[in-house]
Amino acid sequence: MIELPWRVFNKLRSKADSVHSSSTPFDQRNIEFYEMNRRAFLALADNQLSVALFLQPVVGVDDRTLSAEEKASWWYPQLDKNLRNRVPFYEHARRILADLKARGQGNGHQCIADLSHSLKGVSEPVYADTGHLLPKGNEVVAAQILDQLVLCGLLR
Repeated sequence: MIELPWRVFNKLRSKADSVHSSSTPFDQRNIEFYEMNRRAFLALADNQLSVALFLQPVVGVDDRTLSAEEKASWWYPQLDKNLRNRVPFYEHARRILADLKARGQGNGHQCIADLSHSLKGVSEPVYADTGHLLPKGNEVVAAQILDQLVLCGLLR
């Protein structure tokens, strides 16, 4: 008896939330939280624990030309809404990571890299949606992660 009204209420609420979230302006607090979280992770690095921080590639942050298949995907018509907050967030996140990387040079227990441009030259489909990768995308990013871990001295 209660389940049907509950389902209707949840469906209406989720529609209202999705309309609200797509029009929400960029919130600078997200950047502050991002930086605090990254600093907290790096503070864990010591002789017993190494920490790697990578900025992942997502649609719209690397000037990559999408494939015809990606443009025909279900998520493509809504892409502009996703980019309103994503692009400024990534601009700030890149600066934060560059600063943290410069400060942590030579400690041997940290690896920081911006991988958000790692798919730029790939012409075949790599995105399952605006934030998740297909197998080819995972393959390319995994190779980049491995390269970065070697460069940082965390792997031989």
